[in-house]
Amino acid sequence: MSKKTVQFDYFEIWCEVEEGNSGKIKEKKFNLNAIFDKASRINSKDTTYPYRGEKARIQSVVFDENSSIWEVQLLRLREIAPPGLAKDDGSYEIFKLDDGEYIGESVSMLYDKINYVLCIQRNFNAIPPSGVEEYLNNCINKNPKIKLKPIIENKKGIEKINKNKIFRKMEIGLAMKDLDGIDTESGLGKTLNNLLKFGGTNVKIEISVGNAKRDRSLAPGLSEETINQLYKNVATTKLKANVRDVDDTKVEKIDLFDDRLKDLDIFDVDRGMPLTHERVYPRLRAKYLTRLENGEFK
Repeated sequence: MSKKTVQFDYFEIWCEVEEGNSGKIKEKKFNLNAIFDKASRINSKDTTYPYRGEKARIQSVVFDENSSIWEVQLLRLREIAPPGLAKDDGSYEIFKLDDGEYIGESVSMLYDKINYVLCIQRNFNAIPPSGVEEYLNNCINKNPKIKLKPIIENKKGIEKINKNKIFRKMEIGLAMKDLDGIDTESGLGKTLNNLLKFGGTNVKIEISVGNAKRDRSLAPGLSEETINQLYKNVATTKLKANVRDVDDTKVEKIDLFDDRLKDLDIFDVDRGMPLTHERVYPRLRAKYLTRLENGEFK
């Protein structure tokens, strides 16, 4: 029997709308209820949409009237580079998929239609939050385009980021296809536009001053601006900074993801006890209801 730690991330759903005919754009919360209500009334295969060269669909969706919560299972339908079956006798064979067959990678989700909160299970092989955002936008034909914004539990990390710090190192991870809301004229925006030309989907950036003198810093203003732009962006997969106040103080390693609201749970797993939606969702729901009862989403 092995142990597996599963993370649940919390998001609010937002969209941009025009204020009357003024031409001014404002953000407001967006209710996903209509998407899941429609999905609950049709066959799961009819919820299939293209997903990054493959497909994704809502496998199951159930509404609990007592709590106004949707239980959702979302599948990534893998057909590219399927895994294989290895045996103790030394043989190995790639799974052969017929037309209409896929490797299904599951992610469990909960949506509270009253508080506009979406909770997503992190699953490396399935669909990440940025991919969930992409899928939901396909469901509504991207009009209006919605955004998943991480719910911030505390600001202990971001409050330590300012241009008066000495920035010794920054680590950034990005799902490039899902980047949105970055000022293209900013230093970060211009850099990302150049990186997009390579056609990659994921980017990892590490910038440091190395072993330079203790008072040497990365450009403080630009470093602060970059972190602030990526802090709530769903496409950000990693955001860390090593900073110090002055040159005679110790470097502090800040993980900006620690500010985001999340829960962890540990599951027993083995060959006969895989990590299924039926096992994951009750734990996810229990975590969410505990926070709801504590008034965290009012």
